[in-house]
Amino acid sequence: MAIKQYKTIQEVVGPLMLVEKVQDVKYDELVEIKLANGETRLGKVLEINEDKALVQLFESSQGMKIDDAKATFLGHGIELGLSPDILGRVFDGLGRPIDNKGADDLTALEVVEELPAGWTFDSLAGCDPPGCGPATSPSSGATGTLEFVWSCIPAFPYTFTYRVNVPLGQTGDKTFWGGALYQRVGGTAKTAAIGGLRLIQERIHHTLDYNPANNLISVSEILRVIQFYNLGGYHCAVGTEDGYEPGERTDLLHLTST
Repeated sequence: MAIKQYKTIQEVVGPLMLVEKVQDVKYDELVEIKLANGETRLGKVLEINEDKALVQLFESSQGMKIDDAKATFLGHGIELGLSPDILGRVFDGLGRPIDNKGADDLTALEVVEELPAGWTFDSLAGCDPPGCGPATSPSSGATGTLEFVWSCIPAFPYTFTYRVNVPLGQTGDKTFWGGALYQRVGGTAKTAAIGGLRLIQERIHHTLDYNPANNLISVSEILRVIQFYNLGGYHCAVGTEDGYEPGERTDLLHLTST
């Protein structure tokens, strides 16, 4: 079936979009909506009435300007290619990998971090797993915003470490922030916040991540929260694995954070 593109989007209300003057469009057909800024969103045909197609968007319609948008009907429904390479992988409902395995998931990666006033970048210290460090990194003595860019995409989970110079005699708590800029296969560039430092040597963990605090939330940690939910509450307790136990809520301490 031939691919057809239309600039006849008439209306967008929430997750629904109406396209007029369409031909040979089929129910459940996949639709690609391209915006003026190059961003692409996906949807599927929900209903057809003569030359009108009602499309259900899989993503938010926020910021969509119908005068500049183009709807392309791809001539097929959602498809997933099969091969031994997909074994053990995790995909979203559109067949796109979401398990952060590395090069076949991300096409671009950059990390930006802001140093406290007076601190300077010294050098890269290493990366784990090794073999795919940043292709571009700050020069020694750089201050303020540090940018690290990868030409290869490392396997995840991934850690890279760098050294900084702290002003002589500086004491007390310091905070700094950062963000990861990334792009997945077939997607648009996105930004994800990197947890800042509460203390210079202390990386903030989600409070659900307690056993161990390793930047990964395990099934047992999730089940602990479900246990509290099913039993109607929790309260502080000495000697338990996380400092709480199920039962009537007697305090206002939070188990989880955002």
